[in-house]
Amino acid sequence: MMTLRTNTRKMAEAIQQRSQTVVETTKIKYVAQQKISFPQKMSG
Repeated sequence: MMTLRTNTRKMAEAIQQRSQTVVETTKIKYVAQQKISFPQKMSG
């Protein structure tokens, strides 16, 4: 039982870290897109 619980915790931590990375990457992509599309909107 203990090993299963620790494995589940490790998996949960790994998933959490992975989702954190995905959020960071998405944020960076979003900001980059905003910066790229902003001048185009200005020139209109």
